[in-house]
Amino acid sequence: MVFCFTSCVNFWEAMRISKTFPKEYTGLDTIIKIDGYYYLDDSIGIGAPILISNNRKIQFFAGRYLSHIEIQEELKHNKSSWTGSYILKGDTIKVQQVRAYDLTSYDIFSIHYLIMNDTTLKRIWHFCETCDKKKHDPIRNDIYKFYQYHIDIK
Repeated sequence: MVFCFTSCVNFWEAMRISKTFPKEYTGLDTIIKIDGYYYLDDSIGIGAPILISNNRKIQFFAGRYLSHIEIQEELKHNKSSWTGSYILKGDTIKVQQVRAYDLTSYDIFSIHYLIMNDTTLKRIWHFCETCDKKKHDPIRNDIYKFYQYHIDIK
């Protein structure tokens, strides 16, 4: 019974973050470009595309890719994605992201992105709120660049 209760609490919190948050216009499109995706730009290659909407929804895709064509195929088929919601505080996008790890259990992450300019974000904070061993990596400095590509976030 305790397992069921804790799993349900985790489930409802995950749904609040990823599905039932208040979908409201944020004005993010007046600060950064959102008619495409942001991707991790580092020495290893292209990775971790992010779709950001104007209604507080954010969607993450895992993995490394050889090209933008490969990323776009992933986006079309909506594979390997996690969702979350964000709030805009000044020049920072504060995200809560949900990742399922079995049928009723979820990890919740807090991630902060500093807006460098209209096409560049810097991930400056990453923390697992629900992990058994708190995964805390406060200073990331990963750079995400914008790639224009029209796709609707549903």
